[in-house]
Amino acid sequence: GHKLQAGTKLLDISLLSYRYSMFKVGPVLCLSHGMGIPSVGILLHEVIKLMYHAGCQDPIFFRLGTCGGIGIEGGNLVVSESAVDGMLNPYLELPVLGKMQQRPALLDKKLAQELKNLAMPDDPFSV
Repeated sequence: GHKLQAGTKLLDISLLSYRYSMFKVGPVLCLSHGMGIPSVGILLHEVIKLMYHAGCQDPIFFRLGTCGGIGIEGGNLVVSESAVDGMLNPYLELPVLGKMQQRPALLDKKLAQELKNLAMPDDPFSV
């Protein structure tokens, strides 16, 4: 229900941070972190603290990105059930206090269905 007037220019509210871009429209915060785990790690660390200090209750985070090479024609929308690493494991493995930890990288099934339900019959792509 949030509509922007034609010609509206969005303001990058983190312009001077030089680490990522951040835009807010209604209750949605949209961030562009560049490429790779290091940049998204920095972004998530800072944004999770921001959500905490802003008093946000149960914020939902999800990543939009490419999914090339999976056998689906370009221009379509894929709502995945999980993210995978280079070995196709659905988790992020990282060292924590000298021990390797695995953090699941699964999309909440309810959120996945809500995203799929946003598709309109006249969309020029399939979901």
